[in-house]
Amino acid sequence: MGEILYHDVIHPCLAKSCPSDRASQVLKHALTLHKCETIAVGNGIGCREVEKWLSGLIQMGHFSPLNVSYTIVNESGVSIYSCSKEAKAEFSSLDPTLISAVSLARRLQDPLSEYVKVEPQHLGVGMYQHDISQTSLRLKLQSVVVDCVSFVGADLNSASEVILQKVSGLNQGTAKRIVEWRKENGPFINRTQLHLVKGIGPKAFQQSIGFLRILPPSLHPPIPLLSAKSSNNTKLIQPKNKKLPVVIHQTPEPLDRTWIHPETYFIANGIMKLIGVDPAGIGSESFIQKVNAFKEHADIPGLASEFGGGEPTIEFILLGLSQQIDADFRSQFEKPLFRQGLVSMRQISPGHVLSGQVKNVTHFGAFVDVGMETDGLIHESRLHHLPFSIQVSDRIEVRVLHVDQQRKRIQLDFVALLS
Repeated sequence: MGEILYHDVIHPCLAKSCPSDRASQVLKHALTLHKCETIAVGNGIGCREVEKWLSGLIQMGHFSPLNVSYTIVNESGVSIYSCSKEAKAEFSSLDPTLISAVSLARRLQDPLSEYVKVEPQHLGVGMYQHDISQTSLRLKLQSVVVDCVSFVGADLNSASEVILQKVSGLNQGTAKRIVEWRKENGPFINRTQLHLVKGIGPKAFQQSIGFLRILPPSLHPPIPLLSAKSSNNTKLIQPKNKKLPVVIHQTPEPLDRTWIHPETYFIANGIMKLIGVDPAGIGSESFIQKVNAFKEHADIPGLASEFGGGEPTIEFILLGLSQQIDADFRSQFEKPLFRQGLVSMRQISPGHVLSGQVKNVTHFGAFVDVGMETDGLIHESRLHHLPFSIQVSDRIEVRVLHVDQQRKRIQLDFVALLS
């Protein structure tokens, strides 16, 4: 995900939206060529002018039959990343401005994978990140990011080196060697092959493997999964870098698609046998329906006693077996705000109720993107009485208090939390 398919540089005439100029035509060609309907716009200088230009083209039907919309993406730190050695290693032939554009698009696709590339002091998420110990800040962020990556997990065959570094049990060295192993040997067929990577000992394997899975799309060419009736093809191998021999499977393991830890595969296989499902069907609709039907009347304490695992383990296994292959708990989160038009400050007046997204929170108030030329401000005096604290990215409803056309300022009042 996030591979570059096309790139160009355009210089739109921001004074008006003209469908016939080169910028408009080039953009339409790129979107039509790749059937793309989403545009990411960085929130830096010129953001509102570009937003107004895009809105005009969309309202004119310039991109028809595509149903094009756009969203504003935070570009804090993206220019610094574009000049880093990591960016140059991946995009050796691209200009930093183009690298910035790629990073913005990737932030829309997978924010976590991109934000981990930026040092905390460059994220622009508050007023005081430069005033505290950078070492303490970096360590705290590292801890939080490791938690986030562990909750989300990573595909062993497609995760970047930066993401792998943040997986619990791995570090910069082991992450680099995993990527090198993929380049030299092709994709991992199953989780046990992680033992073959230098630096991955029993402890690192145990700590990290529960957060690493192998999704079918990442196996090229695709390898057929063994059915329950097939025999496992395993070998006892003594890798050069290991003190003790390890068992390495030679074929794909269906349970590697899930977040179930290999230490409890015997329990998962026992439960699947009770349900009467073939492991090769993990993730399919019929498989999930049978697992969910079993869960409705499952005797959790009895299963825990039968298989020797704790009740939380049994519940987690049943949850893992009942999820789709691409299950991601982030899908429950609020989606970005996608727009097709821009509201002008001239169109609003005191009393208007708008919805928007919190962009920054300071000691004197919160800035809210309400889809206009400038962000509105909710003064701190209108927030301190709330029983909760609003945070960056919260979706909220606000009421317009005052509009200053000349100074480009909008005063807002908090109405309700939408997310």
